[in-house]
Amino acid sequence: MNLTGIYTFKSLVYHDEPTEDKVIAGAEEGDMMEAIADEIRKAGVPIAEISAGSTPTGVEVAKTGKVDEIRPGTYIFKDHMLCKEGAARTGRHCRADLCHGCQHSMQGVCGD
Repeated sequence: MNLTGIYTFKSLVYHDEPTEDKVIAGAEEGDMMEAIADEIRKAGVPIAEISAGSTPTGVEVAKTGKVDEIRPGTYIFKDHMLCKEGAARTGRHCRADLCHGCQHSMQGVCGD
């Protein structure tokens, strides 16, 4: 096996607790992944790539400059959850109507 990098999906977690603050969650994720990569390198494994981020934290993880790749995932759908997390803006392009199977109406939740 040739390990070239590490990957995580941490999302909106800070100090092992859920948070709504994507800035501190993303910064912690960048710091955490850098530290883990450094430990693996010290053990003799040449880690070349660090991949991190989720839709709510992707931009903030990228701002740390400590990762090579971010995976913002479902941001393209701009659904209710992403609007609530601040990862998508409300307005006419927010796709709250993509909530198929919801037991409640999503009309008007994310914009016009």
